[in-house]
Formats: sequence, C-alpha cells, structure tokens
Amino acid sequence: MNAIALVDLHGSRQPDTDHLASLIAADGWTVNRHDGRAGRLPTGKEPVVVIGGPGTPNERGIWRVRLEAAMAQWAMERPLLAVGLGFPILAAAMRWPVRPLDEPRRGWYPLALAAEGLADPVMSAVCQGAHGYEDRPWAVLPPPAATVSRNTVLSYTSVGDIAAA
Repeated sequence: MNAIALVDLHGSRQPDTDHLASLIAADGWTVNRHDGRAGRLPTGKEPVVVIGGPGTPNERGIWRVRLEAAMAQWAMERPLLAVGLGFPILAAAMRWPVRPLDEPRRGWYPLALAAEGLADPVMSAVCQGAHGYEDRPWAVLPPPAATVSRNTVLSYTSVGDIAAA
C-alpha cells in the first residue's frame, strides 16, 4: 500500500488536518502523521505533505531549522506539497525571498497561471483567473535570477507574489 507523510505544523491536533488525512486515506493511502513542531520528521522515502500551523515564516527555533533543512532535501528526492506555513518555509529552504505583507490577505482572489503552470499536469486543470482562498500575512516572492533550482513558478496571486511552485 502507498504511504504519505503528513507533517503538521499546528502543534496540536486540528480538525482541518484530520479532515485532510481522512481524504488522503479515502483515496487508498496510508497516512503517517508527524508533529513538525515537536521535531518529529519522516525518515522514509514516501511523498511528504507539510500543512499549516500558527507562526510566521521568519520564526526561528530548532524545529524550524531542522524542518527547513529536511524540506530542501525532500524537494530533491520525492514529491512534496507545502501548504500554509509550510509554503514559505519551503521557499526559504530553496532560498526564495519571503516577506511580510503590508496588509494580510483573507478572502477569494484570482490566480494567474505562469507558462509552466499552463503546461503542468495538475495546474493546467485550473482555469486562468480561477479564484483561490488566501488567509496569510506573508508573501513568497519570485526567486532571484541567480537562484539555481529545478523548481518553477506555476502561478501568481493577484498582487504578483507566488501562489504555487
């Protein structure tokens, strides 16, 4: 049976994470849960989903340093999906700039697919201008030209920062 590592950054059990785990399990996957804030990270080779949590992208701590290093490694080895707080931590691990927003964004906003997103097997199913829900006080900015990475920008938010990569 296939397994997925679900790294939770909430620090306590959350209904949203339970719901996501049940959706993944309903599709036939075994979900191995890990408390990222407690420093419990997956050691296997399964795909990884890093989800949510309180805090800010610039928060420091042993758990954060270990997670950032692990995410850089996972991104080279296996499928990795980072959502919520996980996304700016992944961006920082890849040396992409992350900054606080002048005003937090909460609500439905249109997405603009990049050329790579239009060709991506998953993102191409999203219509240009489709709305995505945002609840965030931070932004992941496009990587500097000097960044060497096999990762590409798939879509932008309506204010020009990265929505998916």
